Amino acid sequence: MAELRLSCQAAATRSGDPFNIAEGVLLTCPHGEDALTNVFAFEHERGMRISLNDAGLGPGDELLIGSTWYAIGPPESLDALVDLDVAAVDSATRPPDVILSTQEEDLTWCIRYTVGAASTSITDPEQFEHDVTALDDLYPGLGDFVTDTLNDSTRAQFAGSQDGDVDLLAELATHHAEVLEFCETTS
Repeated sequence: MAELRLSCQAAATRSGDPFNIAEGVLLTCPHGEDALTNVFAFEHERGMRISLNDAGLGPGDELLIGSTWYAIGPPESLDALVDLDVAAVDSATRPPDVILSTQEEDLTWCIRYTVGAASTSITDPEQFEHDVTALDDLYPGLGDFVTDTLNDSTRAQFAGSQDGDVDLLAELATHHAEVLEFCETTS
């Protein structure tokens, strides 16, 4: 994994994107009220580019791409990256999307359904119970996997959260290896 440092005082390191096959690390550096610099680091360039396929830029954000990492944030906050071999790439000229194999595409969808179900099991347990039979038809054992993987303290900590809550997604990303293993065995 690329060795990354951010110069801000409150950098948070978390597991990366919970909805993707690429395993990585996310470093977040807040800059004031709503400005963030997010740096996604991966073991290999292909993992970085797979994640970059789905990376969204907010208004005013720019993109920097390194050999196995990318950063998104306002131009002034991207200056917070230090000691990196930075190749600045304008967001309009980012590399072409990585074409996933059929197996990778199937794994990606399984991961997205599984993480979505895990999120819903916390944010809307009634909806999860309503959907679990259909999800089990699609990916056998998904309901039990979600129930068994998330512990009571996680459920209590994020009770009342909304789907898409950044801290909840960061928590779900810590289960990436387990989700990937489940999806590899069920797909």
